[in-house]
Amino acid sequence: MKQTAADVLDFLSFIKTDGLFVASGTEDFILPGLQIAQFGELALPVTALQVQSLIEIAHKAPFGKGSQTIVDETVRSAWEIDASHLSFKNTNWDNLLGKILDKVKDQLGIQAQNVSASLYKLLIYEKGDFFTWHKDSEKEKNMFATMVVTLPCLHRGGELAVRFKAEEVVIDASLAAQQDKFSYTAFYADCDHQVKPLISGYRICLVYNLLQSSQSTKLSAEEFETQTEELELLLKEWQADFGDTPQAVLLQHQYTPANFAIENLKLADKPCAKILLKAARKQGFYARLALVTHYQMGELEEVYVSGRSRYRNYEEADAKMGEIYEETTSIEHWIEDDDFPSLGEVAITESELISDKELTEDEPIEKEEERYTGNEGMTMQYWYHHGAVVLWTEKGHEHLLAQLPLKDRIVWFDYYANKAEREPNAHRYLHILLASLANLSDANSWRYGNADASGLAEAWSALKDEVAFAEDSDKLVPFFDKITLESWLKLMETYPLECFPPIFRKACEMNRGAFTLHFIHLLIRLYDTQPEFALLQINQLPQYLSNITEYLFANTSSYKEGQKSENSFVKKVITGFLEMSIYEEIRESWASQITALITATRERNHINEVLRALVMAAKYRESLLFQQLHSICVAELTQRTATKPEALPDWTREVPNMPRGKKIWDMLKTFLLSPEQRVFHYQAKQGERQEMEATLKMVTIDLDMETIRKGSPHTLLLTKNNADYEEKLRKWKEDVALLEIILLLK
Repeated sequence: MKQTAADVLDFLSFIKTDGLFVASGTEDFILPGLQIAQFGELALPVTALQVQSLIEIAHKAPFGKGSQTIVDETVRSAWEIDASHLSFKNTNWDNLLGKILDKVKDQLGIQAQNVSASLYKLLIYEKGDFFTWHKDSEKEKNMFATMVVTLPCLHRGGELAVRFKAEEVVIDASLAAQQDKFSYTAFYADCDHQVKPLISGYRICLVYNLLQSSQSTKLSAEEFETQTEELELLLKEWQADFGDTPQAVLLQHQYTPANFAIENLKLADKPCAKILLKAARKQGFYARLALVTHYQMGELEEVYVSGRSRYRNYEEADAKMGEIYEETTSIEHWIEDDDFPSLGEVAITESELISDKELTEDEPIEKEEERYTGNEGMTMQYWYHHGAVVLWTEKGHEHLLAQLPLKDRIVWFDYYANKAEREPNAHRYLHILLASLANLSDANSWRYGNADASGLAEAWSALKDEVAFAEDSDKLVPFFDKITLESWLKLMETYPLECFPPIFRKACEMNRGAFTLHFIHLLIRLYDTQPEFALLQINQLPQYLSNITEYLFANTSSYKEGQKSENSFVKKVITGFLEMSIYEEIRESWASQITALITATRERNHINEVLRALVMAAKYRESLLFQQLHSICVAELTQRTATKPEALPDWTREVPNMPRGKKIWDMLKTFLLSPEQRVFHYQAKQGERQEMEATLKMVTIDLDMETIRKGSPHTLLLTKNNADYEEKLRKWKEDVALLEIILLLK
């Protein structure tokens, strides 16, 4: 580890407090038993009538100006009742206050501090009241912060804004009040804050001074800023010789991937991560929170009990991994971040880990046992998931982008396309990413699923580089159907239209059904904005899609007979063709060519899908394409339904003529040729029964097989059936019904 990296690690080891300067939250309703002198007990939720009575015994709230305390309603307008007039008779209020303090300490990162709350005032804001930006003075010894608990009382406005340096947080208690909840906010005394004007209702709040133990170092938001600035200086030194690869600064704890989030970081990990992330980004690093996962796979040790060996169960406390067969370390499970994407899964070496501990120093956070496989023994798998802040430099970013897995590069395409107008280096990075798509086969390494690759098209739209687009636009082809129609249309507004026919042709040559459907939908959308160009491409469809029969048929031959497929690929394609066919400029020969492509195969499933597409797209019945397809389908159905299937007159079944299994067929010959015998009992050993079953499965024959597990040996029961006739009859009836429906469309 380089000295500068070691210095950063050493610095982080002394960080024990979080970088938050304000804490906030809500708590459920309880009755505090708040007693107010000259008023009595305050009922909750607070009503307008009660507030009006409170104002009668309250006085205008002053503010400190230098050594003076004055009232100036141009600076502060509110009412107050001093703490000396307030008391609580319900002990549950102290419990709730303790609960709030615990959460405040956790958010401020001061869990180890002894903190108490001293009631200071009850404040009342009515419509128009406010308090301009100011800092709280130290009202009593050891005060370091202010806490405001807003009571349930309906109001709008009156938000509390807290600011430290350039960062501002705004807390609106009105929603909690609507839900009859308490809202709390705590902030350091050196923070600026204001109460915005109240629009309506009343804002009633208890103000507490937060006190630290007298032995403690004075707590302040400035401490966190100072830590960040000091760390920035160390990072600046480190940056000079950082290198091109990511470095992972390990935190102290492990986390499961499911529970890994910045709010779930343990103890000092949270402030360390926050301060390091903030300092690194201010210094120009890329910085993200992720898990460094160390994986081991090895043998599950054997143990000996009373002279006999057995494998340990991995859930046993003493279960151990023996010899290690495989070991890897990688960065993965990045926490979501709005600033920029992650690097995906990245292999990392020991020299790139900034840590003073071994990855396997503690117990693995996940274990899994692999049971016997073949002749191999049992194995054990370990996963160590260490929280880490991953850093990389601007210099290394260029190299990393080109090496990312394709699915992660796609995300960066989208990121820089959206940043093109604001990010100085966006265009350069987009060119690097495009150059990394070396060839069309690159896309095959990514299993798309439902992924969106529109970022590639958006990248080209942002670049507006006609020369580069003319040379490299074919890199869009493998992602054709993963780019939204909107992104394609935007791209076609950016570049000359003559650039796109080569892309269309190559996409269609890839013979993917999804490409075809996306292309059809794109042309339909394009007709609305670029009708002349769209029509030119539509008239080229028979040439573009000369191989469409192959995958149209592939998408119907796999359907089960009678299976409903209202949203099938074939229907969508034909519906798209029919929608195009009504355009006035479409040539007559186009309909004939498309009809020939669609009906090149007359396989039953395929023709039935065409039929169903016509039924669903009946509104296009006036088009020539519809009429031609209708005519062919009617002819096919008429031929199929001309003769109704008839059942066989008796139980005679043909004996297959095949040399394989001759012994079986000789045994069954009399049974199969008998017009009366329907059942055959074959009592034999298991191997002989299995031989007969295997032989019968080699042919299509109307026999049911069932093993009767009584007696010894068991009996294989063969029963003749009319399955072939019943299937033919089912298809005939389906075809008759389809013919009736299709004839009505003429």
